[in-house]
Amino acid sequence: YYEVMQTRGVVGLPQAVREKVAALGLRRRNHVVWLRVDPRAAGLILDVRELVSVRLT
Repeated sequence: YYEVMQTRGVVGLPQAVREKVAALGLRRRNHVVWLRVDPRAAGLILDVRELVSVRLT
């Protein structure tokens, strides 16, 4: 699984970025979600890599 934590907020960012963060299931800073390792999750994480920290478990 990917352990994804949102480390930065989305205030002032484009709507597309906000939608990608929401698609990951993240709602606020320091919120942690667990995602199955798959290409869809990897692509979303790659698109918002400046806003999240990721740990592979």
